[in-house]
Amino acid sequence: MGSRSGELPIVAERLRPGSGSVSMSLRLTSLGSFFRSVWGTIVTKWIVTTHTYLLGWYGHRVSDAPARESAESAIAPRDRVLADLEALLVARLGKVGRTKLVKLIYLIDERFYSHHGRTLTGHVYIYDDWGPNAVGHAIAKVGDELRDEKVVDIEPDPHAPTGHGFLYRPGEAISAYGEVSEPGREVVEDILREYGHMSRDQITKASKATRPFASHPAKYERLQMTTLEDSATAALLRLSKEAEDFPASDSTDSEPDDLSWEERPGSWASDSQSRVLREVST
Repeated sequence: MGSRSGELPIVAERLRPGSGSVSMSLRLTSLGSFFRSVWGTIVTKWIVTTHTYLLGWYGHRVSDAPARESAESAIAPRDRVLADLEALLVARLGKVGRTKLVKLIYLIDERFYSHHGRTLTGHVYIYDDWGPNAVGHAIAKVGDELRDEKVVDIEPDPHAPTGHGFLYRPGEAISAYGEVSEPGREVVEDILREYGHMSRDQITKASKATRPFASHPAKYERLQMTTLEDSATAALLRLSKEAEDFPASDSTDSEPDDLSWEERPGSWASDSQSRVLREVST
């Protein structure tokens, strides 16, 4: 306590009005207050400006989030190729019934599988009385999602035999979809060239004539697609079996000497080779 009481006179002397130390201290205090005030104002304005900007940016993002999310999630990533293919076909044909659209996509997938061992869209098909159809009516469901995004317009088809048909037309946002890259685009062009002009009944008949459907699986059973290599192998196996079962020819029959046995008319080799070529080419 003694040391503290001894310091009081010194403090009082420093704080005595009119002393030089007090005057300097006050000036320094005023100057410090000024700089703190200026710096505080700058920092405050920067914080307010930054805060306002961030709030505006975040608010804009939040307000747009539902629309963006809807646009991104309406078509599942696994269905993007199917959506692009549907939009492309609708854009190219201008007007197409749902049944014909389903059969066109099936024919594209069946042709693509024969060359690449997988379907272009990634979907599989089942046997149905009305012809091949994607499992779960996937093509129709994706079409409905495209309608919701205004990519296509769907309206009742007055000429549908069941009274429940639908017509697809390009919508105002048709350009948002339709990009099909190679090698899929080449197959699309081939199928459109071969089947695009057909009526609903004609293309349904053509789709039923394809090997996966014509093999007559049970109703709603998955269609087993094959590659060209698989088809050729199966055809050669059948050819080999026919050769084993073919009866020996009569040696007394007169045949032209300039024809090999494979080329002789009516020989098992000639007929079987023709069948193999027909099977592989279909």
